[in-house]
Amino acid sequence: MRAFPFICLLIVALVSGCDPTGLRRVQLQLYPANTQTSTIAVDAPDVQEALQIIDAVVVRHGFHPASQSEQGFIRVYLLSRPPVTVSGRVYSRTLPCRVRFTATGLEVTFGNYGLLGGNPEAASLFDDVRKALIERYGKKNIKSHVFGDA
Repeated sequence: MRAFPFICLLIVALVSGCDPTGLRRVQLQLYPANTQTSTIAVDAPDVQEALQIIDAVVVRHGFHPASQSEQGFIRVYLLSRPPVTVSGRVYSRTLPCRVRFTATGLEVTFGNYGLLGGNPEAASLFDDVRKALIERYGKKNIKSHVFGDA
């Protein structure tokens, strides 16, 4: 019976113990031009300007637009690095940057969850996109989070 609490704790640790190292997110809060509506449109001037800012920063970091956009994202950028071998298994090192349109603005994610998720290119891009959006829209309209940050 004493093992039951230990087993429960172990299961919780294993289930919630995914390695979120490397996943970073920036959220941009935009406001509708028309005060009678609470949502913004993807073709709104502020949204298009934010996308141009993100495009410029991402391309400067060597990322390129993906040939096909992933479902749910309005922009996907990729940075390909040579594959690595860990314990005999080969892992690709394609680093994504994804832009999602939300009802209140844009959400940009950098990197992936997982063993090879942590990446200096994603960290550098995260910092520069965040800085560029803060310069244009102000710090109060930007939220950012680094998963797995100690």
